[in-house]
Amino acid sequence: MTPIADAASRLRRPEHTGENRCTPCTILNVLIAATTAAVLATVSVTLGTLSFLVALLAIYLRGYLVPGTPRITRRYFPAPLLRAFGKQPSSSGVTISDLEGANEALAAVGILAPASDATYRLASGFREEWRDRIRAVRSRDVTPEEVATLFDADEIDRYGETSFVLGKNKSLRWNSRAALVADVAAGELLRSAFDDWGSTDATTREDLFRRLRLLLDRCPRCDGPVATDEHHVDPCCQRPYTVVESFCRSCDEVLTAIDVPDTRAESWRELGVLEARSE
Repeated sequence: MTPIADAASRLRRPEHTGENRCTPCTILNVLIAATTAAVLATVSVTLGTLSFLVALLAIYLRGYLVPGTPRITRRYFPAPLLRAFGKQPSSSGVTISDLEGANEALAAVGILAPASDATYRLASGFREEWRDRIRAVRSRDVTPEEVATLFDADEIDRYGETSFVLGKNKSLRWNSRAALVADVAAGELLRSAFDDWGSTDATTREDLFRRLRLLLDRCPRCDGPVATDEHHVDPCCQRPYTVVESFCRSCDEVLTAIDVPDTRAESWRELGVLEARSE
């Protein structure tokens, strides 16, 4: 290996180059390099040109010219621009818009019961009735009409075992058949429990279904034990978040996968969904 190739190898950062190169970060760094070179060119064209070439080499080898570029792009680049470069907002793209509101609504109709402090558990009567309905639903195929009933939709198209489109514009996708079975089984129970279910919008209904699935302790598919896991994600050009996932230890079916922005993580810990941790 030549001295130049050896030096380039030491400078190269594969975690930020090649397939891992971030287009928005690269554009930002090139713009900074070009601006700096233009300023220097007012003093000396040679100096400006040389600085630009050195900066381009650094960006090529290291991915970044300016330290902290991902934090800059995630803070100042508009979301539409990031999406244009394939930067999706999160891994699962699913959140619960109002966890505390979902808890309070479910507790008000007796579906949830206080556990300790601000945390909740499934009320024993609801848990048993839900399990009975789950066993009945999982023994057969879930029909599109049953999914439409969950959201009082007039039109529905099926695009897979767990993917549907309501009314031509509302996409629904469950993490697994076990998750779909759980929601179909819970649908009539929630309709009976809430006097205003007919006026509850689809987003709120999804929040309630996801919240209930986070509290399942047995798998809707095989009755295996359910575990909850979480991991922190700090993606390039996007705000960090925590993925909360509940899954069956026996059959590996994912029941719920929800993204929690860091700005809301503390409130989720207080509600017992995320583990308390020292910062």
